[in-house]
Amino acid sequence: MTKMNKTQIKKIFKEIDTEVVKREVQKNAGFIVREDLTMDEFIILDNFDFNKYELNDKEQIELISIYNRVFNLKQKRSRCAPCWANMLSVLYNLYSAHTKIIN
Repeated sequence: MTKMNKTQIKKIFKEIDTEVVKREVQKNAGFIVREDLTMDEFIILDNFDFNKYELNDKEQIELISIYNRVFNLKQKRSRCAPCWANMLSVLYNLYSAHTKIIN
């Protein structure tokens, strides 16, 4: 996955249709989006390597924070690998729904 430049990111947030993103994530991941990503959260996801095997503490805190805010959940940090895999899959779907705008 390539990192986007500021112009591409601004284009996403200028042209985003929040309802389309919400429907896309619900269709692909089965989760209902309560709030859309902020630009800062999008940048975190854009810089994140979704193929990574291990997450450091900072990444865990950032990803859980995004996940909980966007989906209105209260997920806590854990060592549960399948739980993390599921959360990353959902966040990747959310990220992908945003990037479709520029592709």
